[in-house]
Amino acid sequence: MYGSTINIFDESRLSPNTVIFLSTLWFRTDWTTNFNREHTQQDTFYNDKGQELIVSMMNRESLDGIFDCPDHNFRIIFSSLTTPNMFSAIVLPRDENTVHDVLKNFKINELKTYFDQSKLKYVKLKLPKFTIRAKNDFENILMNFGITDIFDQTSADFGRMTSQNVFIGSLVQVSNMVIDEGDMVKTDSNPQMQKSNSEPYHFFVTRPFLVFIYSSAEKAVIISAVVTHPNVV
Repeated sequence: MYGSTINIFDESRLSPNTVIFLSTLWFRTDWTTNFNREHTQQDTFYNDKGQELIVSMMNRESLDGIFDCPDHNFRIIFSSLTTPNMFSAIVLPRDENTVHDVLKNFKINELKTYFDQSKLKYVKLKLPKFTIRAKNDFENILMNFGITDIFDQTSADFGRMTSQNVFIGSLVQVSNMVIDEGDMVKTDSNPQMQKSNSEPYHFFVTRPFLVFIYSSAEKAVIISAVVTHPNVV
């Protein structure tokens, strides 16, 4: 197998009468204001066990939407993407709180409310580079819903597709998310956007966090993930 589909199933399961169904999720976009690779530095990130990790920490100063409500145990930074009406949303637990604590009360369907209530601020952002690869095997899920014949060699009927006696051996979806500086080596942002008379708002992502790709037009989350171990240097 090649690319993002490498090593996702045991090739010993392949046979002349077995169908391997793969669905890959691929999403590519950049921030409106990319990170400057020259500003990426080695920095400390504390994983979900409190252990110190040395990671590649991206650094940027820009205008971003900030949701910071004292009665919530998390803060959110919304950064616009080059894809129209698309934003990245980084949900960072407050001090003394964990991702697990946030997930007890955080509701994805309220992300629109958090987005609408966010305030545009001049932000100094530290964000580790990270890659997420996930594999979801839908065979057990479908079988739990009673969809079993397609996985059984004697019961499967794919007569409209082939005259051979075949069945589905695997039903897998692969997702791949890469967060880095973007395509641009250096970003020359609009100087007027970079000036601020006050100290920038600090949003330093040095502990486990949630990340979402949010569509303001569809009012829907496109991608979501929990990051506990960014790319280690």
